[in-house]
Amino acid sequence: MLLKRNLGEISSVRFVDFNAGDHTAFVRCASATATDKLLQSLLTAMARKNADEGMRRPASVCLLSGEEEQDYWRKLTESREKTRATQTTRNRSSKKRLSKQVKRLSAMEQVQQNRSTSHVVFDDDDGDDNTN
Repeated sequence: MLLKRNLGEISSVRFVDFNAGDHTAFVRCASATATDKLLQSLLTAMARKNADEGMRRPASVCLLSGEEEQDYWRKLTESREKTRATQTTRNRSSKKRLSKQVKRLSAMEQVQQNRSTSHVVFDDDDGDDNTN
């Protein structure tokens, strides 16, 4: 989020694909012009930083194209499909479990209703009449 906001100040950034601990980030911009502007700004800033202080670990910036770009989009598409398939399965199993619980509860309610409406009648008529 911070990376997207910082890069967004330079150019119109639509999406940043980066996880903590990764050494690579993929940045998608709104247009080819925005991508070029961001790329030039980053290269200029990195050159200035290298000249002034010297970076501990040299960074690199490149524009994906050709086969590298196709691989990136293929992996991204596979990841999306996998995530959606997992979410769909998870939702279906949750709905199924909820449906079973509702059925159990309604069955228990019916049993309770039957118990509360049924009653036992005791006859006091055992044959002897104690009326005096």
